[in-house]
Amino acid sequence: AKHLLAARAREATRFYAVYDRADTEVPAAFPEAFLQLLRSIGCDASLHWLEEGNGHEFFDDAASKVATCIAECLHSELQRCMEDNALRKGAKDRQETFLQALAPGQSPSLTSDLPFQPMWNVREH
Repeated sequence: AKHLLAARAREATRFYAVYDRADTEVPAAFPEAFLQLLRSIGCDASLHWLEEGNGHEFFDDAASKVATCIAECLHSELQRCMEDNALRKGAKDRQETFLQALAPGQSPSLTSDLPFQPMWNVREH
């Protein structure tokens, strides 16, 4: 069943569900089965139950749970972006150090004049 969803989609997607057991329109078995299905194909999914919900209506408890899910999702994404930026900055610093060793006192913009491309400038696609 894992071939139904590309590996990259499974890795990059996080599914959050917020449900109230008091909901009379959607039985509790539905979100539980859907969560089980997503996890069976390797998706990162979670189901959050409302403590003070009002059935199918969307009130403060639901808004609070959804806000918590969004904050959790954004926190991990922002952390990943900060780590990527730190790696890029480290590569740029290594490049400048290398160029200064080759040509002390000259501008680090000399990379275009080099007969080779420094390893840290090569990006994988």
